[in-house]
Amino acid sequence: MDGPVRRLLAGVLLACIAANLVAAEVRVETTSNPNHGGKSSLWHLMHVESLDDLNCQLAGCVVDLTENHGCDHRFWSEALGLPRDMYVYLPPGYDQNRAYPLFVWVHGFGGDEKQFTRQVVRALDQAIVSGALPPIIAAAPDVSLPCWWRPWYQGSWCINGQHGSWEDYIIQDVLGFLTKLFKIRPEPEAHIIAGWSMGGFVAYNLGFKYPQHFRHLVGIYPNLNIRYSDRDGHWSKDFDPHNLGWIQDLRWGHCIGYYPKPYPFPVPAGIVYWPAWGHGDQAFPRMEQENPYELLDRLNIRDGQFNLYIAYGRKDEYNVDAQVDSFLHKAKERGIDVWVRFNHIGHHSSPYVNECMPDVFVELGKSLRRLLPDLRPQAAADCVPQSHNEANADSTGVQQVSAAHNHRSACPDAVLILPSRGDR
Repeated sequence: MDGPVRRLLAGVLLACIAANLVAAEVRVETTSNPNHGGKSSLWHLMHVESLDDLNCQLAGCVVDLTENHGCDHRFWSEALGLPRDMYVYLPPGYDQNRAYPLFVWVHGFGGDEKQFTRQVVRALDQAIVSGALPPIIAAAPDVSLPCWWRPWYQGSWCINGQHGSWEDYIIQDVLGFLTKLFKIRPEPEAHIIAGWSMGGFVAYNLGFKYPQHFRHLVGIYPNLNIRYSDRDGHWSKDFDPHNLGWIQDLRWGHCIGYYPKPYPFPVPAGIVYWPAWGHGDQAFPRMEQENPYELLDRLNIRDGQFNLYIAYGRKDEYNVDAQVDSFLHKAKERGIDVWVRFNHIGHHSSPYVNECMPDVFVELGKSLRRLLPDLRPQAAADCVPQSHNEANADSTGVQQVSAAHNHRSACPDAVLILPSRGDR
């Protein structure tokens, strides 16, 4: 065994150890049946946030449809034949007789529905409290693959594939369950699908394919060109429109990025792609079929058909910034308008997801009110007790984004916001 192979195997081993002990939220099933949805691990038991503690910090509330907090409240998926976890956020002053817009959050590879409680819900709640965003119902389903042991949560990519009908799970089961349990506005202009990393891929993939369900597509550090490489097959090169190729190597040990903490270590294609996509000749045709970059042409996506939002950073450990650059270049060629939030020092990690979400929610609020004029700007503030409102109204986490081009966010100096061209 030569030196590079040994180093790669050592890196994989370290990845597994670090994922178990530090960062990747190991899931070990509570039964030998891999179709059981139960979770049990040291990390899981230590780091499942109390919903009571979380809801005490919110004006709205998170509803538990999981088995993360001592009781099994999961909902049944007909498409998968499994019980699945999901969190649902209800806005302040929730009225069961009122219909609300819907926000669906899809977590990234390596995580599950708990990412929503760490990365999204506080900024979402604060945006509603401030009046930047109208009251909405939000849902965060678990889209990780069930498996009786794993080094981290392996993602399904929400495709109908060898491990189940995950696309149907979202479109039929999740949406169907939510519309039965809650009053959701039916028009696609009231529906948002958003996600981080793999979840951003899902948002654009499903959004493009189901325009009858979603108008607003949000990608946070999103995998928008999963076949990206240069002409020599190098995935890690910066985007150059004159040197664009397609990834040709999906060997198990082929490195596609570096997990950023606690120490960078290589992440092989076998962990990220093989479980959902397969490998070799099996994988590439399906990746081509589902790739958001290629769906722009295949589905003849037009300007104004969707409201598109992307937030990403230049220091991405998986070179997702090059994927996004290539997607934006293709969108520009097609004359498609995209709202972009770019961080020159942004990494592919939770802190950079957290810091961009307030700006994203401000822009979503503007778009929702343009398309749905009946949404009153101060609807949330009217529902929140005055003392809570006063305590949170000046939070620097929520801000209005200027309509001028090249406006810089008031938060990090490295952030550049390129707004869309205007009202649609």
